[in-house]
Amino acid sequence: MRLIVDSLTELLKIEREILNTSDDANDEGTNSMMSDFITEQEKTVWMMKAWLGETV
Repeated sequence: MRLIVDSLTELLKIEREILNTSDDANDEGTNSMMSDFITEQEKTVWMMKAWLGETV
């Protein structure tokens, strides 16, 4: 479980960089897709950390 949380956290960093780049390029389609990915993965990380007994 720890490996999954750590991996998703790293993936979120990359996705935020992509979101910033697509925002600079005014690419609304990519912005929307990345925002959706980020939202779902943040929720997943939150739930997994709660399962591990960690504070968020």
